[in-house]
Formats: sequence, C-alpha cells, structure tokens
Amino acid sequence: MERQQRSSRTCAALEGDVGSASERQRALAAAAGANWDTTVATGLAVDEQASGELRRLLRDEIAPFLAHSEHGAFRISEPSGAHALFQQLRVLLPANLHSNIDDLENVCEEKRQLDEQRRLHKILHGWLLVHIPLSYALLLLGAWHAVAALRF
Repeated sequence: MERQQRSSRTCAALEGDVGSASERQRALAAAAGANWDTTVATGLAVDEQASGELRRLLRDEIAPFLAHSEHGAFRISEPSGAHALFQQLRVLLPANLHSNIDDLENVCEEKRQLDEQRRLHKILHGWLLVHIPLSYALLLLGAWHAVAALRF
C-alpha cells in the first residue's frame, strides 16, 4: 500500500502536481519558471514523457515481477538487467525522485533474494527425500553387517 502511494506521488510530481511539495520546493519551482524563460508548461511536456515511462515500467515490469514468484521473463529478474533499468530511470527522472528509485531498486533486490532463498529451500527439502531413505538403508546394512561379522 505504501509502495503504491509513493509511486503515485512520484508520478504526480512528474506530472506537475505540487500538492505534496514543500513551500521551499514550490518557491524554487516558481523561481525557475520566472528566471530562466522556462515555464512549468514547457517542463511538463518532458515530465509527462518521464511520468508515462515510469508508469509503463511500474505496470509492465516492476509490478508483475513483485507479484509472481516465477519471474524468468522479466528484465529485472537478473541483477545486471535491474541495475541497467534503474540507472535508465535515474537518467530519465529528476534528481529529487532518485530516492524513490533507490527504494524501488531495493524492493526488487529483496524480492530477487527471497526468490533465490525459496528456490534453495525447495532443493534442500527435495534432497531430504533422497537423504533420509539412504540413511535408514545405511543403518540397516550396518546392523546386518555387524550381525553377520559376529556370526561368522
């Protein structure tokens, strides 16, 4: 829930919604629009593209990756692919949103680690199906060997 709110705030900030901005941030934005012949409207065209790209990545890659345990088809299922994707986002988005990107990257990394632990857990439990019968067989053969050795 918190993740969705944070990504919504990030996308809203990219689209020009300054409702959650501090007074200082609003003043800086107003000064930038007044001093450098840059209006909020001209900046919004670029921000709308960035916001659209962020929404597409959240919808098409990050959300399905986080929702499914089998994620071999996603670009962010490998650490190198994820690093490249998040670096691309850092270049695309303004610096004030980089902390949000860092949070998303950390969440995806934790998901990858949990999936790896789940895979290893399954392997280890599968090994028990082999190990336990072999251990009992070894105990029985050891007991039979002791009896046979004392008998002959």
